[in-house]
Amino acid sequence: MISSDAALFPAVPGKLGRSLADKLRAMGVTLILGTRAETLASLTEPHAGSLTLGGVEHSFDLIFPAIGSRANSQLLESLPGVQKSTAQRIRTDPWMRPSSLPNVLAAGDVGDAGDAMTIVAASRQLPWLERTLKALVQGKALEQMKPYKPWGAKAPILVPLGPERGNSFLVAFTAGDWVTRKMKGEDLFLTKYGKLMGRKG
Repeated sequence: MISSDAALFPAVPGKLGRSLADKLRAMGVTLILGTRAETLASLTEPHAGSLTLGGVEHSFDLIFPAIGSRANSQLLESLPGVQKSTAQRIRTDPWMRPSSLPNVLAAGDVGDAGDAMTIVAASRQLPWLERTLKALVQGKALEQMKPYKPWGAKAPILVPLGPERGNSFLVAFTAGDWVTRKMKGEDLFLTKYGKLMGRKG
């Protein structure tokens, strides 16, 4: 595993990254941190070939690029006043408006309201969005409602390493294997969000 960051998950308290690094190494994973992988033949598709690491070329049997998701924001790009942030996301105002149109909202990965691109963030946005849309339908002006408040730096993050191991940052503390397994590792939220979307089985 190669990362240009000097630690795993550097944006959250260090214990999460250190614990995950220790567990990955115990599982036989070699971590190369603080080194940028250059000369990638593809940014999205697995491939065999070479990488330049610290000015030295290395050959690999199989390379899996994992440099982050990108939002599909083409639908919003033609709206007036749109501004992009990173990963092709669209910046939103405090009421999740991505443009100068007064009643067009953008949530989830495409709308950069201050949350990361995670299901946890979308779950926080959904109740606010539901209340806000209902109020709009009843004729209330958006500026008369409470703006959306993103998780910010305290956003929870759950990182299973298979079904049994992993670590999670849960706002105020870092949890280990058991909590991570029970919250996410056993089924990766498939049951919870399957029910939310009306899927059976």
